[in-house]
Amino acid sequence: DIGVGIAKEHEIPVFGTIGEAIAVGGSGVQVDGVVIVGEHGDYPYNALGQHLYPRRRFFDAAVAAMVAGGKKVPLFTDKHLSYSFADGRHMVDTAHRLGIPMLAGSSIPLFWRSPALDWPLGQPMSAAVGVGYGPAESYEFHTLEGLQSLVERRAGGETGVRAVHDLARFGAWTDAGAAFWNDRLIGAAFNALRTAVRRGAAAALLSVRGGDGAGEIVARAIAQAGIEDLGAVFLDRSTPSYTALLDGTGELIVGLADMGLYDLAFPRQVRRARVREAVAAADAVLLDANLPTDALARLAELAADKPVFAIAISPAKVVRLKPLTGRLSPLFLNRREAAALAGDVEALPPGELVAALRGAGLKAGVVTCGGGPTVGFDAAGAFAIEPPAPRHVADVTGAGDALAGATIAAVLRGRGLREALREGMAAALLALESPAAVPDFDADAFEAALALVPQPQDVT
Repeated sequence: DIGVGIAKEHEIPVFGTIGEAIAVGGSGVQVDGVVIVGEHGDYPYNALGQHLYPRRRFFDAAVAAMVAGGKKVPLFTDKHLSYSFADGRHMVDTAHRLGIPMLAGSSIPLFWRSPALDWPLGQPMSAAVGVGYGPAESYEFHTLEGLQSLVERRAGGETGVRAVHDLARFGAWTDAGAAFWNDRLIGAAFNALRTAVRRGAAAALLSVRGGDGAGEIVARAIAQAGIEDLGAVFLDRSTPSYTALLDGTGELIVGLADMGLYDLAFPRQVRRARVREAVAAADAVLLDANLPTDALARLAELAADKPVFAIAISPAKVVRLKPLTGRLSPLFLNRREAAALAGDVEALPPGELVAALRGAGLKAGVVTCGGGPTVGFDAAGAFAIEPPAPRHVADVTGAGDALAGATIAAVLRGRGLREALREGMAAALLALESPAAVPDFDADAFEAALALVPQPQDVT
């Protein structure tokens, strides 16, 4: 309970009973209000799975102290009143009868937000999504009321709610949730490898996953993709996951990643003899920056003089690759990730961007820029390719991974980076037009997409 330490830091007295707290160790009612959070403790569950939090007992003790002290003060009870409707009714009726001002609900609507944002007051809103975690009776309540506090700023204000859908954990991935969610296997390296395999490469995947249903799905997908599985399973852990919220055009709004198992387990896994043998037998190694820094360094060390490709993942994670920039051939990243490596480069023209990245130690790179030109460079020079306009956009998630996978496959077939990147951009185009994280294409579809990719233009 972090509250004990915070109370001590701010010299807030702590008492053994509710009555003593309301009297502040003396007599009567010596506080201006009472807040009840009836969750901190080890409480049982009933047959319905409800947590039997002692909210009514805490309420009754607070009311008894007010009655005995001869003073009524406002009372706030955190979240719902009780697991029992009868207890909740008792609390409301008691407050009304004794004239005690009472409020209840989530504290989240009045909490600070990061980033600090509000829905523009009076602007229309057609739908809204809240993402929460933790036990249903506590954190789902926070999620719902936090979402409500934003929705009520819409045009018309508190005009009613047509429907609320609660899609919990794997229930979100059933047919009932299909209109709202797409459950897909992702992971930059995994998806890049799947595209590389479709372009003729052979691949093995080193990963860690949990002993849950998601882990079983991952194992099946690795086998179905024709990729050798070098993964380790931790039966008591959850499989790493990523939740992406997209707007109506398929653009990413926000992504939420749970990659804790990587940090916990990967550094040990890369020291297994099986991993050393796999790297020794490989023609190249692909890294992604989800891995811990020491695991990345170890894999690059095992690669020796073999090509090492890498995917930046995010501006926060690409910095893990800084010690390896001289080894990468190339690093796949976007402009924001490039800025994390080389400073304020997002608005620079291609030539200056390449110079800045070279100055940061990167010897070879591929930098995407949404609908702008993709810039590539290596020892042979620098160039830019205008991306072809997609015929329609189904989903932007996975396009960068497809680009990396097809480019790597072409490099391993002996193509130079210029021609290899054209193949990567063809795969990215197919990914943008596909609702799947990894586009399914045959040779004819790929050649048709490749024909739409312009020739590289030199950058100076």
